[in-house]
Amino acid sequence: MGFKLCKIINQRMRWLYIIIFLILLDILILAYVCLLPADIFSPVVVNTLISRGSSLDQIANILKENGLIRSRMGFKLVVKFKGYEKTLNAGEYELSSNMSPLRIAEKLHKGEYIRREVKILPCSTVEKLIDSLVQSGLIDLSEAQSAVYSPKIFSKFGLEYPSLEGYIIPDTYYFTRPISGEEIITALLEKFFDLISKYEVNEKAKAKGFSLHEILTIASIIEAEAKDPFEKPLISSVYHNRLKKGMKLQADPTVAYGLKKPGNQLTYQDLQVPNPYNTYLINGLPPSPICFPTLDSILAALDPPSTNYLYFVSDGKGRHRFSVDYQEHLDNVKKFRESTRKAN
Repeated sequence: MGFKLCKIINQRMRWLYIIIFLILLDILILAYVCLLPADIFSPVVVNTLISRGSSLDQIANILKENGLIRSRMGFKLVVKFKGYEKTLNAGEYELSSNMSPLRIAEKLHKGEYIRREVKILPCSTVEKLIDSLVQSGLIDLSEAQSAVYSPKIFSKFGLEYPSLEGYIIPDTYYFTRPISGEEIITALLEKFFDLISKYEVNEKAKAKGFSLHEILTIASIIEAEAKDPFEKPLISSVYHNRLKKGMKLQADPTVAYGLKKPGNQLTYQDLQVPNPYNTYLINGLPPSPICFPTLDSILAALDPPSTNYLYFVSDGKGRHRFSVDYQEHLDNVKKFRESTRKAN
């Protein structure tokens, strides 16, 4: 009786050991597919794009196809265990095959995606904006051009002119793929109009008898002229004074913009070429801004100091000499030419 009992116990113990072994084996397999990276020793880095609306199955397939996880099922188990199933963010991610499935799931959950830079420099133009969008890798040239000249966007923001020139604040912006060109331009314009609203530009412009478009046009010329930010209010005062007196603005940057020519390459003959932006020939303001002005240029255009200045010319050192009358201006021009000759 005792022998049989021992035999039964031994058999049961063997089965218990087998069950424990199988459980441990399952745990090891589960850890292998759920916790270990796809490749520890020869990792590869992959920029992985997760589209909006992607299901967990689709995300697992993308990661598996890119060699970033060992098992689709293992990744899905990790996501469900962490409760991330409905909180994985679309975007472009820099993922490596030496990341654990848990780390990959956390990156997608936290939205640690690649932020692509769109840099809009002061006094850059719509054409340079298109270049920046393409260089960022967010969209291609065709989509950038389509977005910048989209009638839908002009209608949405109530813009009456066929160009966004002047309507974006120079800054460095960050976006992630996937994103459309229209979404990018919409975000840039929303930032612009938020600032315009914050500083009550529309209201202050109307109080001075100007439209927002006119103030932006003046601001863009100030931006193009001013090398030293501290001179922006003085330059603004010159243009406001000339407008009040009915004098032509005679701003070289507007001529250069109309001819699509660098300002430092203008000739005397260029000043005689008729076009809507030649402020040596037209009265008042040109039809639109000539670049994207910074906020301080907009504020300078909106509220110039009270001066009698009607002229300014470069001093050859990055600033300008301002004058009240034409003879004084001619003297300043002479000084500039003399300093240029000495420098050469």
